[in-house]
Amino acid sequence: MADPTYEELKTAMTREEVLEQQLAIMALPDFNLPTESWGPTDEPMATLAADANVLADLSVKVAGIAKSGVTADARTDVLTIHAKDVFDEARELGVNTIGTVTLTESAGSPQSWAVGDLIVTSRVDPTIIFRNTALVTLSASSSTTASIACDDVGTQGNVQAADLQLVTEVPGVALSAASGTGWITQTGTDDETDEKLIARCALKWATLVSTGPSDAYKKWALDADATINRVGVTEDVAADQTAGDPSVTVYLATATGAPAAAVVTAVDAYIQERRPLGTLVYVAACGTTSFYLNGSVTVKASKRAAAESKINALLDAWFAGSSIDVNGETVDGLGLDGRIRIAQLVEIVMSVSGVTAFVPKKLDGTSIYRIETDDVTSSANNVWTLVRALTYVEVT
Repeated sequence: MADPTYEELKTAMTREEVLEQQLAIMALPDFNLPTESWGPTDEPMATLAADANVLADLSVKVAGIAKSGVTADARTDVLTIHAKDVFDEARELGVNTIGTVTLTESAGSPQSWAVGDLIVTSRVDPTIIFRNTALVTLSASSSTTASIACDDVGTQGNVQAADLQLVTEVPGVALSAASGTGWITQTGTDDETDEKLIARCALKWATLVSTGPSDAYKKWALDADATINRVGVTEDVAADQTAGDPSVTVYLATATGAPAAAVVTAVDAYIQERRPLGTLVYVAACGTTSFYLNGSVTVKASKRAAAESKINALLDAWFAGSSIDVNGETVDGLGLDGRIRIAQLVEIVMSVSGVTAFVPKKLDGTSIYRIETDDVTSSANNVWTLVRALTYVEVT
């Protein structure tokens, strides 16, 4: 029997596939076993079924070991180890959301909460839980602020202030917070996805050569500051002609848009230490372009609140350059190529549970985007700023 190929090794067999393979072997003339011994309830079949469970589990382990040596196929903890061992790239770990809320007492009764006793949740998703990080003392007929942190790491805690509700109910105590996401002091982030870590590992090779390919500049920019999540690299012809040396411009973007001047300066210093000799490198903040999204979303009334919250979260993450899950597949966030695919935008909205129809419209609120031809373009090296004006139509 020939040794299995990598493609065969990396594909785990199911219990049913293993059992079918075993039965095929038992049917060979060498075994000469009577077929009446292999009924669904007979002992030989029960024994084979038990073996199939064990062998299927073993197949999963074998597949994991096989894929651990290939960057593009490794996943989860195996990829984390592989990336660090081979590329010296550590997975970026997410953080939980932390913010400040205001408590107001109006019943004339002082209150206090030990660490973790003050519980706040999201109205839309009560499984998103926040707790106070320090002792909170609230005097009678007064107000005080409290720092609360989400129990779980990730972006799910980045909820709107209007979504916050006080679960630890005390008569006369009300909760308020700065509008929108203004109450958040630490934005929650997810652990780096497998896809992003694999992409960073692939970019690492470009930094090991001396010719200055664009991927090298992207890698250096991403390494220089954790807030940078998108990088554009262009050859600056005008600067070439003026300076007489090859030159490139590196454009930087963060999840919220253009980075601050201090960040640009820090990234510039980092890249200047690593750039190829003879190449002039200019580092600049990206530009911004507004994208006005009008249109109507038809949604089941019972799922309206959850659907609207999910749509906002998906679109916010996508426009911020983060990968999102759409119908079980990873969709890359918007980059600096200056293009929005309307078909993909529609797919994102339609993927949300409860949504039955979505008609995207242009800035005038009347003209409808055509999925096939109306992709929106902007200048390269600009990030998109989403301006929402969606309406929701509830149906039963």
